[in-house]
Amino acid sequence: MMFLSSNALRLLRLLRRWSVGSIGKFAEEMQLDPESVLKAAYILEQNGYILTVDIADDCPYPNKMLEINALGLSFLEGLDGRVDNTQDKT
Repeated sequence: MMFLSSNALRLLRLLRRWSVGSIGKFAEEMQLDPESVLKAAYILEQNGYILTVDIADDCPYPNKMLEINALGLSFLEGLDGRVDNTQDKT
């Protein structure tokens, strides 16, 4: 298991909220350069917390689609506690 950087942990928490997204979208949301998000994604992938798929687009960096998996969700639940993702319907 690799040490999770602060960017990797931030990315994993965003993935818990969004489930799926691209390197470009997460770089924009996290206000980081795509290379930093790629490094964070690599750490998460090596730990088995996310799945990645290459995207063939015209980005000047290797763009990927990221998806959190059950192991990533379980890790965050152990770290942060259970998160209720349901919305109150009042």
